Amino acid sequence: IGAVGVAPDAELYAIKTLDSAAKGNISDVIAAINWAISHNMDIINLSFTSPTGTALLESTLQEAYNRGILIVAASGNAVNPRTSITDVLYPARYSTVMAVGSVNKQLTRSVFSYFGSNLDFVAPGEEIYSTTIGGPDPQYINTYGTSMAAPFVTGIAALYKEEYPALNNHQIRGHMERAAYDLGDPGKDHLYGYGLVQPPSSEQADLFIDLKDNAWYSDEILYLYRKGIINGYADGGFHPNAPVTRAEAVAMLGRAKGLDGTKTQTKFTDVPASSFASGYVKSATDKGIISGFKDGTFRPGNNIIRGDVAVIFKNAFGFQETGKSYFNDVPSSKHYY
Repeated sequence: IGAVGVAPDAELYAIKTLDSAAKGNISDVIAAINWAISHNMDIINLSFTSPTGTALLESTLQEAYNRGILIVAASGNAVNPRTSITDVLYPARYSTVMAVGSVNKQLTRSVFSYFGSNLDFVAPGEEIYSTTIGGPDPQYINTYGTSMAAPFVTGIAALYKEEYPALNNHQIRGHMERAAYDLGDPGKDHLYGYGLVQPPSSEQADLFIDLKDNAWYSDEILYLYRKGIINGYADGGFHPNAPVTRAEAVAMLGRAKGLDGTKTQTKFTDVPASSFASGYVKSATDKGIISGFKDGTFRPGNNIIRGDVAVIFKNAFGFQETGKSYFNDVPSSKHYY
């Protein structure tokens, strides 16, 4: 009984807000969203529509998004085919929500599917063979609608959460937008949004917006990310040409070595317990991997130099000194010679 979905390993929670006639109140929907927030849900699927929104619904969805929840909603179904539609319906129209329209097997917009400037994705929404309520036994029928398309996007979002657990909802949404199969006019358009939603790929460029597959360091970045050693920035980029601070370097080394990264007090006056790297700084200091400056500071915000990285690697991994210099710009007077 049932069917295998897009993300079969996902845990599903059904929150009932509509009656048997698919009618309900916005207040019940808001209560359901608050339940999802309080129970730490990762994704909310909203397969219902309303011609109007409310300030309370908008603020509740904003709170859910601020808590890191991905929100997906159906764009809406027109009773009669329309060529002129102002925009998608609510709650899909809100900026915190990924609005999903429907396409058929030919990847053409379904005639009933609402569209507009706030449409984000399209997904299959015609002849979807699924379960239905009716009769003494479970039955299967072909169903239609953007409410069928929205769960495809929700399932894809779950796959992204599984593949990239360190990414936040904003970053995952950005990756889904970039990975979508473009339909209609080039780029985002009113009929198809960013295009047909796609699952996570193995391509490095799908992980960070500024990471290209042909970059000499792309394989290493992907490897380190999957090992949980490095991560990106809130804008969805990795910033491969940006300098690395001393705190960031110790945090990456700490993750690679399996050091205790629990935030704690350190002996350095400029590394408080609240610092993201405080646990790694203390652990690395206790193990003799790093040291600070004579004035009692660590200077965590300073950019680390390549020579100091070499010393840290030697201390962390037990490299032996050779007494030989391989570079003409590393004089023997330097501590990292």
